[in-house]
Amino acid sequence: MENLLEIEKNFLTAQGVNFEKVHELKSSSDNKGKELFELELKQSKIMYETSLWFKKESTKEEMYDAGIEFTNIDDFNKRVFNYSKSQGRRKIQAGEIVVNRKQVVTKFKRHCTAKENAGEKAGRGLEALIKFDNQTADGGEPKPENKTLFTMSFAKDGLNGAGGASSRVFINGATGNASMKTAGDIEGLSEKTRNLYAQFLISVSDDAQTFINNQNS
Repeated sequence: MENLLEIEKNFLTAQGVNFEKVHELKSSSDNKGKELFELELKQSKIMYETSLWFKKESTKEEMYDAGIEFTNIDDFNKRVFNYSKSQGRRKIQAGEIVVNRKQVVTKFKRHCTAKENAGEKAGRGLEALIKFDNQTADGGEPKPENKTLFTMSFAKDGLNGAGGASSRVFINGATGNASMKTAGDIEGLSEKTRNLYAQFLISVSDDAQTFINNQNS
């Protein structure tokens, strides 16, 4: 709250909303992994609840009577919590999930723990939680992600002329099988090279499917 005038600090403190707690949690954010995520969830909950208070007509009237003005919630988050526009909105969005859809948070934590136990990177954070919430909006499980196994590309202004091209072979999260995809075209290459390129990708895709089958056996 260093960006606030004394009159603003006194007004906000008198409202009974725990503004100082966000700063206290922020100063403890040297933690990593699960501990950091739990701190962020607590911050987000406070900031979401504060955003609801900020939007009330009664709050606007009280601010007006006190001679206090914040342009909007982004200005409020910046001056009170010292978070940028994007950071503040992300906190509020995550806080809405924490308050209204606790079961999503629980599922997300279990999802992360399962990935960690499998030796995979869990990505335990607010952005991942928001994405998880969007994917499970219908009450189902999150859509499995694709996993890239091989990439190959031609740079722009190179062998392929002005246009670049890139191809990848990946495990299709929806089917569990090997798939391949090419972005751009390779018309700038000779017919011989195009044919070899296509054959090579098919061969890699076959090897990828063999790899998947062995992993699942």
